Amino acid sequence: MRVLLVEDERRLAELVKSGLAGEGFAVDIALTPKEFAVLHSLARRPGEVVSKAELLEQAWDFAYAGDPSIVEVYISALHRKIDAPFGRSSLVTVRGAGYRLDGLL
Repeated sequence: MRVLLVEDERRLAELVKSGLAGEGFAVDIALTPKEFAVLHSLARRPGEVVSKAELLEQAWDFAYAGDPSIVEVYISALHRKIDAPFGRSSLVTVRGAGYRLDGLL
């Protein structure tokens, strides 16, 4: 299981806030621990496609045996929280390949 460092957590939260605040938005976005883990996995590789399998491995556990479509549920939740309210599309679905974080950081 992966452990997120507190400093990483603070840094990512500040990057998300500053990215949105830089566009004139006052933000306080509440993410669940799993949403944060998915966002953290994407933010570590901005602009790169991260496969669903990689997200499962990084945000869940190497031994996760549940339905892999759970990633889609969390991507959708993140989109509702960090994109939709601000009219942006920083979370990009790359059909057949995975997901990419663009322009937020």
